Amino acid sequence: KYFSADKLDQMIQNYQYLKSDLVKYPDAETINFNFKPHPEFNGRIKSFLEYLNKQSQISPAPTIYLQTINTNQSNRFRDIIEEEEIVFNGKFEVGSLHSGFNIPELNIQILTDHQIFNRYKKRKTYRRFKSGEYLRQLSNLNLYDYVVHIDYGIGKYLGMERVNYGNVTKECVKIAYQDNDFLFVTVDRLNRVQKYSTEDSVPPKLTKLGGTEWERVKKKTKDSLKLIASELIQIYAGRKAQDGFKFSQDNYWQKELEASFLYEETDDQLKSIQSIKEDMESDKPMDRLLCGDVGFGKTEVALRAAFKSVIDGKQTAILTPTTILAFQHYTTFQDRLTEFPVTVEMLNRFRTAKQQKEILEKLAEGKIDIVIGTHRLISDDVHFKDLGLLIIDEEQRFGVKQKEKLKKLRLSVDILSMTATPIPRTLHMALMGARDLSHINTPPRNRLPVHTEIIHWNEDHLYEILKREIARGGQVYFVHNRVETIGAIQSALEEIIPEARIAVGHGQLPERQLEKVMLDFMGRKFDILVATMIIENGLDIPNVNTIVINRADRFGLAQLYQLRGRVGRSDQQAYCYLVVPSLDKITELARKRLRAIQDFTDLGSGYTIALRDLEIRGAGNLLGKEQSGFVQSIGFDLYCKILDEAVAELKGESILESAEGEELKKYTDPKLDVDFDLLIPMEYISNELERITIYHRLVNFSSVDQIENLKHELRDRFGPPPEDVKNFFDAIELKILTSHIYAERIIIKDNYLKIFFDESAKDDNSFFEETIPKLMQQKIAQITFINRENLAIQITLMGNNWEEKISFAKKLLQHVLANN
Repeated sequence: KYFSADKLDQMIQNYQYLKSDLVKYPDAETINFNFKPHPEFNGRIKSFLEYLNKQSQISPAPTIYLQTINTNQSNRFRDIIEEEEIVFNGKFEVGSLHSGFNIPELNIQILTDHQIFNRYKKRKTYRRFKSGEYLRQLSNLNLYDYVVHIDYGIGKYLGMERVNYGNVTKECVKIAYQDNDFLFVTVDRLNRVQKYSTEDSVPPKLTKLGGTEWERVKKKTKDSLKLIASELIQIYAGRKAQDGFKFSQDNYWQKELEASFLYEETDDQLKSIQSIKEDMESDKPMDRLLCGDVGFGKTEVALRAAFKSVIDGKQTAILTPTTILAFQHYTTFQDRLTEFPVTVEMLNRFRTAKQQKEILEKLAEGKIDIVIGTHRLISDDVHFKDLGLLIIDEEQRFGVKQKEKLKKLRLSVDILSMTATPIPRTLHMALMGARDLSHINTPPRNRLPVHTEIIHWNEDHLYEILKREIARGGQVYFVHNRVETIGAIQSALEEIIPEARIAVGHGQLPERQLEKVMLDFMGRKFDILVATMIIENGLDIPNVNTIVINRADRFGLAQLYQLRGRVGRSDQQAYCYLVVPSLDKITELARKRLRAIQDFTDLGSGYTIALRDLEIRGAGNLLGKEQSGFVQSIGFDLYCKILDEAVAELKGESILESAEGEELKKYTDPKLDVDFDLLIPMEYISNELERITIYHRLVNFSSVDQIENLKHELRDRFGPPPEDVKNFFDAIELKILTSHIYAERIIIKDNYLKIFFDESAKDDNSFFEETIPKLMQQKIAQITFINRENLAIQITLMGNNWEEKISFAKKLLQHVLANN
């Protein structure tokens, strides 16, 4: 293959590599480029700073290029060097070199953060669009499934139809109600429709259209939920009213610790870390829930928060549900903080009574900065000198009594809770704003989804599964959650695969014996560990890439997900086998759980699984079992929505208050009336379920940025959108913009935009008396009142074509929002 001179020159410019094949030149000797390596820093930033200081004193000082993996890391180095007052003769650059070098002839040095900290170099990956997670989505909607319309009640989904409204065609969802009545819901109103779901699989009673029963049920539910909402608001308001400790901003040590992290932080990690720091630096107590799959970097986020607390002279307690997890965190914290004057201790049953007594004394005297332990940490004899931060790992694993003790701390101490699969009550409280929520959804590099399969007990099949993993040098977890019969399972496995080395571990073993078993398994002295749920939050062992869960039908969805997360911690393909009796011998609820864990194998599914758990379990557990009757009456999704509305109503009819104390206007849900087809053509997206999912996502958006992201996603998945899709997006964008200014209905026809306002607009005198008159005076647009008493205006759209008119309308509405 030949290239033109121009093409070759272009390739050289794009790929500036020098390749020399000495084999082709047998007479050639070593080619000397006169490059020299740097000294080894071995992850010690002090050694690096000393080196920089010496280089700055050389005459002439070399030019140093410090190449980092991203701008965040560059900024950290810049701050550290400035605080040390080192004269830095060089530049900060972002790049992907793993190791740097010296060029003495040019007096140039190139240093990289990979080299300084022995960091792992991360390959560049390109983001792929994934379906978003939504609490009230219509995904997996099948024909004849039950749905709930907020205004009309429970009906049966009969598919999608196209309906003509004069000269305009709209795609509609057809819903059947009692007495063979039908309702056609246009796609722009799909945010009023939700899938009906409860824990009970009994079919609900269809609502009668035009009757009063549905409104009565909604009112009764709302009255009951106001009591729950008031309790949630009291918790939230109690936190906001309390004065918490205001932590200092990041200092030199904090930046040094963060710069020494071996891996590149994901965007989600950075966002979560920033949110937590802002919470800690405010004068209100933090109560944040951090969701993230196993192995997605929650521990590093927690470690940085703990270190921030210690720097300000406060103590940090880390509460874990199991002894094994406490040991895991203790090892990690000790390793990461070894260069700093921080005292880390562990309080659990691996410690003797004498050791525990000494730890408690030091804790009370303030001689321990970070203590990691199980529920032993919330015993009555545990006293802190000055506790500033409590980190709760896997909060859902703690019982009611422990949580009552934690509640007392919640109003005065900063609390960070971490979980891979939050329980319904915790998740919904976070989603509705009673707690703050951060979500890490980005998997580590080279991580593969775990292959998940439901199987029956079959000795030949089990032999193949176990033999395959051992043959490739791996290890196996075999979970059997009955201590009484775990010995029999060990004997059975010894007969199935006699060549395997098998150990047993469970919570009733003596402390030292359990610790030895786990450490021996980590040291690869055994091939198979037969264990109970004790490994659910256990040690991370990358070599274990197969897990077999016996009687998986007896486990909860979150437990299954956590157990599966014990494997697949490396770039090896991992396997999870769920052993169950015949499917017709287990409950429907168990079948739903097993299907869910089998369906959600994508990385980052923990949050989605928690949402599915909300559907399967219902919200009867939200604040009490007495609520389950209401869930059966109206479905879980509508139950949550009414609860949200009850909270908003108790906070103020038309005004909500943000976390920063700013007043936010109530979002309205304006109806759309347009003179063009409102649909996504079947030629563009042929799958009906896919279209309805896109519709539902689109009409539930509350910001223009979300629409832009969806546009990019559709272009990526289906190609450039046709005119109908562009028009649809424009209409929804106008709907979102007007929803911020009390709009109840908008009409887009010919050359004008009419906006009819909600009654709540009357409460905002400045809107009609200042904002709109000011716009009219500036002659930005031709704005006329249709009827001042009925709260409506008409805007004449300017432009030569539809695209210009819509662009004008958007800019005008954004101007209105900016002035209001």
